[in-house]
Amino acid sequence: MIDDVKKLKKCPNQDCEQLVMFIVYPMPVDKTKDDLWNSIHMNRIVNVAEVIAEPYAVRFNSKSEARIYLAKPKHKIGDQV
Repeated sequence: MIDDVKKLKKCPNQDCEQLVMFIVYPMPVDKTKDDLWNSIHMNRIVNVAEVIAEPYAVRFNSKSEARIYLAKPKHKIGDQV
């Protein structure tokens, strides 16, 4: 996902809105693994992308769900869009 965001930032069309959607599965419904997910994965993702909406959860059973995130690439000053 991080590599895809980096590729998207190089898109030559500056007029398009750059968005990335990614799905995380399986995640416990009771959120017991959220701290682990955030510390290992989300901390790396937010270095290159800004999550622009709360994740949408799709529950598969009483214990697990998928989370769908919508984000846009972060552009640092001097980045080529």
